[in-house]
Amino acid sequence: MLRSATRARAGRGRAYQVVFALMLALALRGVAAAQGQGTLHVSVTLLDADQKRLPVPGHGLLISDNPATSAPRRVVTGPDGRVDVRLKPGNYSVESDEPVAFGGRSYEWTLDVDVPPGGEATLVMTAANAGIGEPVAAPADSASGRRPSDPSMALQQWKPSVVALWTPTARVSGFLLDSRGLIATSQKALGDAPRVEVQLSPTLKVAGRVLVADATLDVAIVQVDASIVSTLRPLAPACAQATVPPVEGDELFALGVPLRTQQDTLSSGTVKRLDGQRVEADLRVPTGGVGGPVFSEAGELLGVSSLLPDPEARRRDFAVVPIRSVCDLVPRAERALAAGGGPTAAPLPVESAAPLQVSALKAVAATRQGDLAPYQLTSSDFDIAFITPVMIYAAQHPPADRRTTSRDTNRPLEDEVRESREMEFANWTDYVSDNPPVLLVRVTPKMAEGFWRTFVRGAAMTQGIQLPPMKQAKARLSRLQAFCGDAEATPIHALTLQTPVSDTESFDEGLYAFAPGALGAGCSTVRLVLYSEKTPEKGDSRVVAPAVLARVARDFDDLTR
Repeated sequence: MLRSATRARAGRGRAYQVVFALMLALALRGVAAAQGQGTLHVSVTLLDADQKRLPVPGHGLLISDNPATSAPRRVVTGPDGRVDVRLKPGNYSVESDEPVAFGGRSYEWTLDVDVPPGGEATLVMTAANAGIGEPVAAPADSASGRRPSDPSMALQQWKPSVVALWTPTARVSGFLLDSRGLIATSQKALGDAPRVEVQLSPTLKVAGRVLVADATLDVAIVQVDASIVSTLRPLAPACAQATVPPVEGDELFALGVPLRTQQDTLSSGTVKRLDGQRVEADLRVPTGGVGGPVFSEAGELLGVSSLLPDPEARRRDFAVVPIRSVCDLVPRAERALAAGGGPTAAPLPVESAAPLQVSALKAVAATRQGDLAPYQLTSSDFDIAFITPVMIYAAQHPPADRRTTSRDTNRPLEDEVRESREMEFANWTDYVSDNPPVLLVRVTPKMAEGFWRTFVRGAAMTQGIQLPPMKQAKARLSRLQAFCGDAEATPIHALTLQTPVSDTESFDEGLYAFAPGALGAGCSTVRLVLYSEKTPEKGDSRVVAPAVLARVARDFDDLTR
């Protein structure tokens, strides 16, 4: 019996060896095939009326090997009109799945290409090598009287003209109106900001000036130095022409610059409701994209995306301010422009274009167990917190082990991180939760109970009524200056947190975003000067301890290793 069991085990062992050898052979064959594959780079572009090259996004292509051994493979070009495909070496035919309608004509391609083993091949599809059909005459839409068309290409030309606008309390979009540097946006989205910064690209941000803002029209016009926009094509409204208003069910398209990116996006939706001049639409406008231009199916500029007054409106419901309102405000903007003055063309600091890697944030946060509280500093009227991306990530992803405690407070670390008031960012939550690669300096007014509030609370106690302390901010922050040695460090963003303390009261906090090394260990000293509204000319100066700077530098150094 023992001998038979031994033979059985030996037989099973040989079977396993055969199976393993077969699997290894198949795996090696797969590796060899993968290593022999080449990459085909395809780009599809057409020229507009001004001979500017436009990418063709969303264009379906069928790829077949020659001679055909299987069904064609379908791929689609991305927003930049490009697509990369891994293929076995050989000769291929690449053809349009459907024609592209553009400029009144149809375009389609059928081209052959050789893909070398382990190498690269490029296929550039343009009007020069396309099959061009007769002019397209699409039937008119019976509801609106307009001819439908695919805007995905026609609206590409306007993307560079759509810019991001930063204020202390909001981040919105806008679009260039003319070569004088006038930019239109929604007044409701922009707010009543005293200063505006205009970001035209990931590497260029300049100061802007609000020339005119009208809450009734819901339009604001901002000016930048004309030399900054000399290479951009303005999206000028046809104010002298009558615009056909949209009707319910019409499809709309909005351009905007989402928060924390400079890649303009095209959103779509339909008209839901018409209320006089106001149009309500179901649009997928991303955070930060409100204030950009809105187009009809035919590519006609209809207006500006804006916010609905109803705070209970669904996240996808937005208003469309008619372009006529922009036209009505332009003369007032021109009068303000003629009065002189204006912002400079000097570039302002911008964030690094390279995002922080989530894997790095996770790894560094794991090494900071018990050491995740913001680095603190205090003055007579304000509390100051230095906040790095590591702390923000830890607040968003608290450790699973609730028994882990802080060595400073002996409280559960998860509770400490979650309950930390410094990790609540009110109106700037969307910006901070994206883990921007910046050092945040948060300035919070100290709270105190004034004499009359204390008196009222004491009087209530004599009647047996217990009222909670009625504290208010001791001072309101006017501005912050930061110095690296003797040189002033300009923040990337000077933001305002609007923090509620009750249903009827709130107070403002300062949130300043600096480049990681702006206030680092490389400075001989780092000094903050805080100005309050009660003494705007007298600053309270505080020197940051070297130990705090070293801990901040360590966080950023560990993220880039």
